[in-house]
Amino acid sequence: MITILAILASVGCYAASVQNAPGLAPAVLWVAGLVYTWLPALSLLRGGQVPILAGSAVIGAALFVCAIPFAGLLAAWLSKAQLQNVERHTARLKRNRASLQRKDRSRDDFIAH
Repeated sequence: MITILAILASVGCYAASVQNAPGLAPAVLWVAGLVYTWLPALSLLRGGQVPILAGSAVIGAALFVCAIPFAGLLAAWLSKAQLQNVERHTARLKRNRASLQRKDRSRDDFIAH
């Protein structure tokens, strides 16, 4: 889930930068500038969108790294919600079964004399 979130954030940052979204595009380019100062070997890569790709990838990686400590909390929250869902369905099944049994008993027209 965290990996998917990080990938979607990277793709969203890239798409917003390509579309020149106000606020996000300069932020991605700022991050790309930082990445280029940290890793000067990236300047050897040719292409007009390489800085945008680098900035978007670093934003996604940073989101992934920052979200890893919360993986246990997320898993606990999801499992708790799933257990509540199972309990709710079990209660519904019991009610429906009891209702069907009551209907079967009420349809019993056998009269003993």
